[in-house]
Amino acid sequence: ERGWIAGNIGAGLSLVRAIKPVLPAIAALPATRALLFAQFCARPWAVAADVAHDEAKGEAEAPGTDPMLAQMMTAPMQPGLEPGEAPRAPVLLAWGTEDRVTLPIQAPRALAAFPGARLEWVERAGHYIHWDQPAAVAALLRAHCGARALLPAPG
Repeated sequence: ERGWIAGNIGAGLSLVRAIKPVLPAIAALPATRALLFAQFCARPWAVAADVAHDEAKGEAEAPGTDPMLAQMMTAPMQPGLEPGEAPRAPVLLAWGTEDRVTLPIQAPRALAAFPGARLEWVERAGHYIHWDQPAAVAALLRAHCGARALLPAPG
């Protein structure tokens, strides 16, 4: 699955780098935004044009992108907690039901790595759950953080 993730992101990154000169025009139209962010969002056409442009440009130009992808293929897997180890804080796994990067079939392994974690499915959301369902994600975070949440609910 690491190969899937790195290949998926790497292919998208290659595309964005190839179309960088026309990226503003592509990000401006809902139909082409849909193609640009289909792997990350359940509703990529709804992403704001400026957000789509800035995100794609940032991913293409960030000096850490290529090393991160290489490390995804070679670094040890995230181990999770040691058997019997308790998390230092409650763990929330918020997962988009339409995630095409970290596939929902990976949820049981994530739960096994973090015993006691709470898994919350975010409906009609892809990998960028905060783009697809910002209010639902904010509500999950506020509920999870409880009194620790410092930001007021959006008005």
